[in-house]
Amino acid sequence: MTEPLFRPEHGDLPEVFPAQRLIVVARKCQNLLTKQAIVPRQSKDAFSFALLLKRECARVRWLTNNPFPLTEEV
Repeated sequence: MTEPLFRPEHGDLPEVFPAQRLIVVARKCQNLLTKQAIVPRQSKDAFSFALLLKRECARVRWLTNNPFPLTEEV
């Protein structure tokens, strides 16, 4: 069974969401670099990575511009 979060940890959770998006970008970047080392000049892969970056930037921007409370204050 998991323990409930303590009150101070609730405030840290919104910071985790953009970090999750950065992990996705870092993983895809590593994959692209590995592929390029094996088979250089795969423009299709670079284009796909550029689209991923654009999409993940939009997600992080949305998370930053639309903060949401994790608990309702009564």
